[in-house]
Amino acid sequence: DGSVFWGESTALHVTDDRGTRLGLFGVHRDITQRRQAEEALRRSRRQLTAFIDQAPNCIAMFDRDLNHLATSGDWLRSFGHGSNTLVGQPLRALPADALPASWPAAQQAALAGQALGLGGVQVEAADQDHGHPGILLLQPLLELRAGEVGQAVVVHEQVGADGTGLPGL
Repeated sequence: DGSVFWGESTALHVTDDRGTRLGLFGVHRDITQRRQAEEALRRSRRQLTAFIDQAPNCIAMFDRDLNHLATSGDWLRSFGHGSNTLVGQPLRALPADALPASWPAAQQAALAGQALGLGGVQVEAADQDHGHPGILLLQPLLELRAGEVGQAVVVHEQVGADGTGLPGL
């Protein structure tokens, strides 16, 4: 019909018993829908990255091995100690006093599927003596396969001594 579309071609040489080329055999497929889905995925990733990076709170996303997958600018400024990225680095690479002592147990609970925060089981007060006043909210994220928990999001919100800054208060 003369319409323009994205295509993918595969071709093989056809030869006889002596190796003489007789021609080509090829397949051409319309991959427009695949290309559109790939572009939608790229756009969604850029949007998520921009949202996390520009969030007005400290936010980080971790994989099951507690390696940083994404961080907000505030997280990087608070815990990056001058680094321009923490992506790919393990949580344990942060200085020992960066997070409260109860953090590892809370992180493991989040990875086990337990929400910790204002709507969940507990609100964890960050150690204000080390320059990180606030609360830690942990939310598990489920992988699409088998409903297994694969990531946890962490939010560290600055709060005042009087509790101002706490959501919903």
